[in-house]
Amino acid sequence: VPSVQDPGSGSTMRRFEPHVSGETSVSYTSAPRCAQSSHGCCPDGYTSASGPRNQGCSPTDCTRTRYGCCLDGVTPAPGVGRAGCPEHQTADEHPSHPVDSSLANSCFLPRDEGPCDTWVVRFSYDSGTGKCKEFWYGGCHGNANNFMSMEACRRGCGGVGREPASLSVTRRRGSLGTIARATAHRSRLQHRA
Repeated sequence: VPSVQDPGSGSTMRRFEPHVSGETSVSYTSAPRCAQSSHGCCPDGYTSASGPRNQGCSPTDCTRTRYGCCLDGVTPAPGVGRAGCPEHQTADEHPSHPVDSSLANSCFLPRDEGPCDTWVVRFSYDSGTGKCKEFWYGGCHGNANNFMSMEACRRGCGGVGREPASLSVTRRRGSLGTIARATAHRSRLQHRA
């Protein structure tokens, strides 16, 4: 898709916008100032984090949210009982692996992007290859095999090794998030027709 660079004169931030033939005005939304910082925004969406994994963010940000905080004390929980937090996992979601909060066991969980669509880049440990890999996380649910950086993934799971044959599970073709999005898309298409 052809694009045009933002012509804003005083701006140090540059972005590319898709070019649409015949369109005379270009509109865009500017990202909050914290998005330009090296560690991104705190969960409040406005304050700059001073380090990785929301370091330097006020824990009061998440305490004022509807469902409180995840176990890190900074990230707002997306659902009741910390549902949607990276450390959240239930036996119903992953019956092949017992619920265990230890980091080593979370490394053997399958990658799970979750059902939401607030996409962010995260990293998960692929126990089949013994390597950390980048993936798109939808922003809620998922499981504890979800790291903010490649370094955090390697620190947490790098010494774990490959998945033992006794723990191998049959990988499903699509995750619940992928299936839910496809079903919703088909439903929208049917309503338009």
